[in-house]
Amino acid sequence: MKHILTLLLLISMPSLGQIQVLSELDFQAQYGKSLAEVFLEEGATPHSNDGAVIARKQRLQYVLEAQMKENGLFLADINGYLSMTFGYSKQQNLSLATFTVMRYGISKETGNYERIIDTLSLKSIAPKLKPIIETFYVSHIDEMRSLGEGPNGFSFFNDDKLGSTSLAILENKDTLGTLRSLDLSNLGLTKIPKAVYKCKNLEKLDLSNNALKKVPRKLWSLKNLKTVTLTKNLLTDKSIKTKRQDSLSLLNLQFNRITKMPRSLRKFGSLNDLFLGNNYLSNFHIQKFKKLPPIKNLNLYNGGLKAFPENIGSFIYLEELDVYYNELRALSGNIGQLKNIKTLAVANNDLWDLPQELGQLEKLETLYAHHNKLDKLPELPVSIKLLDVGYNQFKSLPEQILYLSHLKELDISNNSFEKLPQNLLEIQNLAVLFMANCTVPLRESEKVELENLKENLESKGVEVR
Repeated sequence: MKHILTLLLLISMPSLGQIQVLSELDFQAQYGKSLAEVFLEEGATPHSNDGAVIARKQRLQYVLEAQMKENGLFLADINGYLSMTFGYSKQQNLSLATFTVMRYGISKETGNYERIIDTLSLKSIAPKLKPIIETFYVSHIDEMRSLGEGPNGFSFFNDDKLGSTSLAILENKDTLGTLRSLDLSNLGLTKIPKAVYKCKNLEKLDLSNNALKKVPRKLWSLKNLKTVTLTKNLLTDKSIKTKRQDSLSLLNLQFNRITKMPRSLRKFGSLNDLFLGNNYLSNFHIQKFKKLPPIKNLNLYNGGLKAFPENIGSFIYLEELDVYYNELRALSGNIGQLKNIKTLAVANNDLWDLPQELGQLEKLETLYAHHNKLDKLPELPVSIKLLDVGYNQFKSLPEQILYLSHLKELDISNNSFEKLPQNLLEIQNLAVLFMANCTVPLRESEKVELENLKENLESKGVEVR
C-alpha cells in the first residue's frame, strides 16, 4: 500500500507557490533515491521501539521538503527542534502554529540575491492538511504500534485524537494486528467500531467520552488487552457483557451510570485496578461479593456512598481503597479484614470517629482522613508512614500518633488545638510536618512559643510547613 499511495496537496501560499506532496514511488523516480536513502543520508537513526513511527514522520517531512526545495525554499529550525514540516516541536506541545522558511530572492534591504527568511502561519490551512496526514498514516497502519495517541501515534494537530477520516479507513482494513494502543475517545461513538475487533494484539484501548450504552462480549476476545478506559459514557451495571479474560489488569468505568459493582467483572482473572468513582453507587454497600478478581486498587471516589460496604473484607487482595468525597458517617469494623491494605483514603466524608479495627491493619502505610469531624483516634498500626488528619476537630494532638515509629509525614493543619502540641518533638522519625492553623488564635506570648517549637523541630531535621 505504501508504495502505491499518492498524496497530492495543492495549496497556494504567499511567496511559496505550489507545494506538491509526492508518493514514495514518485519521489524515487524524480530524485533518483528512495526516502529511506535520504533518511539515512541525513544521519537519522531508529528511535527505540518506535523506530518505524519516527521514520514515517520524517518520510512525510522529506516528501514535502523536496518539493519546497525545488522552488528554492528551505525549512528553518523551530525553537531548536523540528521533526515535522507542519510545525511540530516539543516546545510548542504539538501545536500547529507557524514555521519559518528561507527562500532565495532579492533582498529589499541590500538589493542582493540572497536567502530571505519568511514566517508563515499554517493555522488557516490546518483543516485541509489534516485529512491528508490521516490518510498517510492510516495507510501505513501495518507499521504502527500506536494510533491516535499524541506524539507516538499519527495525529500532530491540537486534538491528537483519531479523526473521522482515518476511522473510515480503518473500517476497510483487513487486519490491524500490529496495533498495541488505540485511542477512540471524544468521537461521539454510540457503539464500538468493528475495526477494534481486528486489533488482535491490542493492549491498551481508550473509549472515553463517547455515548456507549453497552460493551459487547466480543470485546474480550482480544486476549492481550491490559488497559481499557470507558469513562464518561452511558454504561449501567448490566450493560457490560463479559467472557473469561485473563490479561486485563486495569478497567476504568468512572463517570457512567453504575450503581453497584457489575457481577460480570468476576470473569477477569487478572484485574488489579478497578475505577468505579463518580458513579451512583447507591447499592454498592449491600452487595455480596463472590468470586472476585484479584483487585488491589479499588476506587469509589465521589460515588454517593452513604454507608461503608458491609462485605469489604471479601476484597482479600486489596492494597489501596479510595472512598474520598462520599457521605460516610462511619467505617464498619470489617475493615480490619483487609490484611493487605497499604493505602486507605477516607477523606472528605462525615466521619466522627475511626474504628478500633484499624489497628489490625499491619501493612497500612498511608492514611488520608482529612476533612472529616474527628476529635480522637483509635490505636493505629505502627507501620503508618503518612498520616493526614488535617481539617478535623482535634483539641489536642492524639497520643496514639506519638507511638508511630515509622511515621515520616504528618498533617495536623487546620484543627483547633487548645495549646501548642509540644509533644510533637517526641515523634522519632518524623521528616515532614504540616501544622498551619492547628491551634486556636494565639496570644502574643504563645506566638513566640510557636516559633521556638518550629525551630526545635527543624533542629531535629523536620521540615515544617
